[in-house]
Amino acid sequence: MRLKEYMTAILLVGSITAGCQGNVTPDNGDGNGNGETPDGQPSIPDIPEETDERNVFTVDFFTDLRDDRSYFADRDHDMAVNHIKSQSGNLPAAYLFDRSDFVTGQPNPMVLIAYETGYHPFFVQTEKTSETATKGTGIVTAYSVSDFDSAIPAGMAFMSGITIPVQLSTIQNTGIYTTTLDSTEQFEGIASLWTGKRLNDGVTVGKIESGIKDDVADMAAARYPTLRLFMAGIEETDYDLFVLCPAAFACRNFEVWGNEGLPCYRVYFEKLF
Repeated sequence: MRLKEYMTAILLVGSITAGCQGNVTPDNGDGNGNGETPDGQPSIPDIPEETDERNVFTVDFFTDLRDDRSYFADRDHDMAVNHIKSQSGNLPAAYLFDRSDFVTGQPNPMVLIAYETGYHPFFVQTEKTSETATKGTGIVTAYSVSDFDSAIPAGMAFMSGITIPVQLSTIQNTGIYTTTLDSTEQFEGIASLWTGKRLNDGVTVGKIESGIKDDVADMAAARYPTLRLFMAGIEETDYDLFVLCPAAFACRNFEVWGNEGLPCYRVYFEKLF
């Protein structure tokens, strides 16, 4: 498979690893994203060249970048269980499973995965509930969750997430949110939650409809210069991966993990301040 990326200039084809670069602007303030550009617009500091590995955490996002069926429609949850159990070292802060839908009368894969790994399961609704199913993203994590936020801002984009005590150089309560975007109005609603400081300090990892990427990138640069946006995906898919976070975080890179049977992205974040 061939990797494509957006708004970043680094692509290491050998390992299929890409660096993340958001819509940053020069910072003339205190270094914490409180400056202004020469035209008076708010700004955030550039991402430092050097990474402080003590403040890096990862999120595994399982998705086939499509939206016409459940991720587990033709996959057994045991594959995800084996992936989680095989991890060692600095474990991902959370595992996100796109389209792990809740279907009436059927066991939810997140519950099965959590039971077999000993992790905590959560479900993030991403659309209005139909008569038989609720589309959404499952989350499992080893951390004790201190908060579970949900919101439906303008544009009807459903977004929810967990807040967990991530072990960095110090323990930091960090929000990990997820959503699916199909319109610029939905992106505007999600971005307004961050700029309005209505979310716990953290990051959003989700998928975005490929046809709106250019418009979303333009909107982010023009109207939300204090947020960092990154989008990437696989060619010939209907959706791309996207990451949105405030100035205090940086998406350092991502790797394509798993295989054709269990497609997964590992996203690397650094808490900058």
